[in-house]
Amino acid sequence: MKINFKPDFYLIFSFICLFFSCHVQKQNIEIPTSNIIEQVKEKVYAFHTADTSMNANAIVDLLWPEYTMLVDGNYVNYENIKSAAYTFMASLKTFHSEWKDLRIFPPGQNHAISSYTFIDSLVAKDGTITKSRGPNTFVWERRGEEWKVIYGDADHYPINEVEAFESRSISDEKKVILKQDGQDEFVYWEMKDEKKLWGFYLGNIKGLKNYRDSIKLKLGDELFKSSVEKESIQTLDKSLLDNEKNGDRINALLVHTGSIGNIRQINFLESQLLNYQANKVSMFSSPSEFHGFIAKNDTLEKVRVYFCSSGSEWPPKPTIIIRELEKEINNGWKLIGHLHNHYCKEESNFIGILAPSLADAQYFKMLKDKFNVTHALITNGFHTVEIENKYFAKFESH
Repeated sequence: MKINFKPDFYLIFSFICLFFSCHVQKQNIEIPTSNIIEQVKEKVYAFHTADTSMNANAIVDLLWPEYTMLVDGNYVNYENIKSAAYTFMASLKTFHSEWKDLRIFPPGQNHAISSYTFIDSLVAKDGTITKSRGPNTFVWERRGEEWKVIYGDADHYPINEVEAFESRSISDEKKVILKQDGQDEFVYWEMKDEKKLWGFYLGNIKGLKNYRDSIKLKLGDELFKSSVEKESIQTLDKSLLDNEKNGDRINALLVHTGSIGNIRQINFLESQLLNYQANKVSMFSSPSEFHGFIAKNDTLEKVRVYFCSSGSEWPPKPTIIIRELEKEINNGWKLIGHLHNHYCKEESNFIGILAPSLADAQYFKMLKDKFNVTHALITNGFHTVEIENKYFAKFESH
């Protein structure tokens, strides 16, 4: 009697194919960006709870074994953190930490970047009190259904040092006047290249604060918050670009879909330039744009900021600054950034668009060709978009 195994073989094979097909489909299901943000936010809150409850086990459990961190200029790995966490937490009596300005950006399905600023107040068992504040960034990685941290970066600044820095203003630095004609001015400041220039403690920004407060008062709390948030997101659906024909709209979508650029909090140097302009004119009732050219000299360890503005809506042509840069490039200076500000009229809720206009994009390309400027920066007084020069050509321009 001949036994035919063929039907059974095909049946088993079909079940195997079906299993793997379903398995692959399950793996390929795309998680909505909003869900990723909520999942990671939950983990960030868990990290805060672990910190403030001094639970070393919970902290270590939120890290992948490949974890690396750059903390106060020094690299540490998972084993370093694991051994130090237990010793450090055991030495504390209380750990109070306030986290602000949490932002989460998922560049893909399996990774997310969280950033926030913290204010720590620690009391050791021996009575020593330590107060510090600073920025923290985590890179989260998803494996299966689990999110843990794969990389971290944090800087701790003693509170007394920060308070001293927060009273600082660019107006404290010597201003070199290249040309002045009424409210049209062309100046620069030169200062020591310090890490704090690029940090998120903004110093004395009375003019900028008044501008922000005026917008908030006019819009009301809810509309103000949503308007600022609208210009800070980079999670719009990339399919919005597919059939878009308007050049300005394309540029905005390139940024706000996360395709190009990085939107972050405004930093010290940027806020100081906008604050200088806000002290010069009313940015709320008579807003105006400025040019800021940021140059560095690594040999001298100096930063030089060229600035030009007027009392009207648009800045004057920075011809004199361009000539100055052409000369200084031969003296070891490099143009690392061009900064300008955007604002909107009341009908658009005041908050400036964090994306280049057609004219902006054309100007960036010129600066790259002429000076190989490394970054273009646009700020609205709340956040700044930072764009690398390799992406300039992707923007629509005149």
